[in-house]
Amino acid sequence: MRPIDRGIVGLITKLNNAGYKTVASCSGMREDHPRGPRLLEGYISFSKKDLTTEQQEKIKTVAKAVGLRVWESPLGWKEYVGTSYRGKSALAIYIPESKRQPILAQV
Repeated sequence: MRPIDRGIVGLITKLNNAGYKTVASCSGMREDHPRGPRLLEGYISFSKKDLTTEQQEKIKTVAKAVGLRVWESPLGWKEYVGTSYRGKSALAIYIPESKRQPILAQV
């Protein structure tokens, strides 16, 4: 299991503790990735099989209400994050740099 980026560990911990199991995430913050390319978006991703239909809808509703982009794939992670999550249908929310601080301030 890879460590959670420090910039979003509080948010990811709250989601997991509330029953919204995450499978992959990235803060998109330079502080968490000093050697990598400049990231403009962070993301939080879930496997649909780990969420109820109600949880999936709540994630999508809340994300859209605060202006976050939602990505869904019935085909899973095959082309998205590699072999670790193959076969799981995916739901991900993206957190652009402009919205990151207001969202994280709510955690």
